[in-house]
Amino acid sequence: MARPRTKPRLKAEDRLILVRAKVERAKQNLREMEFIIFSAHGYIPGVNMYVKSLKRPPGAHAFYDIPFDALTSAGDVVHNLSGALDHLAYQLTIANRPRTTDKEFRQVYFPICKDKATYEKSRERYKKFFGAKAVEILDSLKPYKGGNEPLWRLHSLNNVSKHRLLLTMAGFARLHAEWLVRDGVRIPFLYKFSRPHFRGIFARPKVNDYILPGGKETLSKLRAGRREALLPSLHYLVDFVETVVGSFLPALTN
Repeated sequence: MARPRTKPRLKAEDRLILVRAKVERAKQNLREMEFIIFSAHGYIPGVNMYVKSLKRPPGAHAFYDIPFDALTSAGDVVHNLSGALDHLAYQLTIANRPRTTDKEFRQVYFPICKDKATYEKSRERYKKFFGAKAVEILDSLKPYKGGNEPLWRLHSLNNVSKHRLLLTMAGFARLHAEWLVRDGVRIPFLYKFSRPHFRGIFARPKVNDYILPGGKETLSKLRAGRREALLPSLHYLVDFVETVVGSFLPALTN
């Protein structure tokens, strides 16, 4: 005799709280990163420094002198935001299909696809796990490259930070840390990157970095192919993911 369908133990609001915990952690990561940057960089514009490059003659370049922790904290922000979306996918599945097996859960994640065709090809699988109501919300989000720039940007940043490199905000940065020493003396690390993931820390720089009134620049949207400054971009993504998570509350009710 088949075992009766197990009812979810949690209310939709409780499921949402478990997901929001990851978003709140991302906010804390962001506050920690800001503290690190403000402590080291303050409100001083990025200075020009003489940097020797193997690919070009020595010259003056926009330059940042910040702790390693600032860049690793930026990665923590995007990891936790991406994790919040995957936790949301898990809660949607538990609410809609509580008898999902551990093996099936390996296929459960929040979809952010490379194009519309890839999303539509897997749409029925998402409906199987998340339910029809959740897929209606997903459809409205257009979670694929060219359909939803914030989701695609978060997906790309998370992949880079998780698997490849520290996120960067300039072509040249001098990084330092207490553990980075040689013969008992702290030494800087010159981090050079041809195409930074962000442009500046506080706002889009023309020559040097700068801060707008209130300590940060706000963004009204993220545009495809445009690299914005580090802090406003992360603030935007935190607010965006928090809104996305909240929009799925009706789909978390069985």
